[in-house]
Amino acid sequence: MSLLRHHNLLGGPFPLPYLYTYGTVPADNTSNTSSPMTPYVSIGSIGMRQGDLVHVSNYVGDSNSRTLTITAGGQTWTTTKERNGGIPEIWTSWCTFNGTWSADPTFAISGSAVMKSTQMFIIRPPKVNAVWTVDQGPTFNTTGGASVTHVVTGVTNTMNNNITIARLITNTTTGTYNAHSPLSWVQIGTANFRNTGPNNKNGMYFILNQRVPSATGNLTVTTNALGNGFGTMHSLYYT
Repeated sequence: MSLLRHHNLLGGPFPLPYLYTYGTVPADNTSNTSSPMTPYVSIGSIGMRQGDLVHVSNYVGDSNSRTLTITAGGQTWTTTKERNGGIPEIWTSWCTFNGTWSADPTFAISGSAVMKSTQMFIIRPPKVNAVWTVDQGPTFNTTGGASVTHVVTGVTNTMNNNITIARLITNTTTGTYNAHSPLSWVQIGTANFRNTGPNNKNGMYFILNQRVPSATGNLTVTTNALGNGFGTMHSLYYT
């Protein structure tokens, strides 16, 4: 199943990249253990344009060196695996949208029926036909032992017109979002993307815009229950 939302993060007198829409499998606080997953099932009807950034998170409640397979949908994807051999295993995939979907892309994680989640975010830059390039990451850090406070380690960006996407995955669906700082980071999607399947997990996402290169600083997220956390940051810039 898929959820789509629109969320505009434009602010101030000059336009900035913003979250145009997103999709998720499963819906928050429900279970999914199967794949392939299609987080975006109505792409042709929501007005994507060439140069949008498509940024996808996949994770699975297992540590058995699972594999991720993407049906491309006409796009050229870049994929990295931020965590292998630990629970959860985590991937990041992204592309610059070329203007045409040949099909709805799917994301398949191998192996048996434990929780499997995917979130897709469409980031719209201020210009048409933009081209996105990685600045930093994706990075990975554990955010400490069982705690309600999770620190995602920052990156130092080197290019103008970049965005940084921070991801926090907690190892229990009871570890739900409470607050974050600094507030220059803006939460995207819903507050929580909980998958209640076996080895349940919760995903949370944040975006930071920077017109000129500088350090992002760390992102601190507090949750409503003790749990281990796993953080990533990934920055990209458009030209």
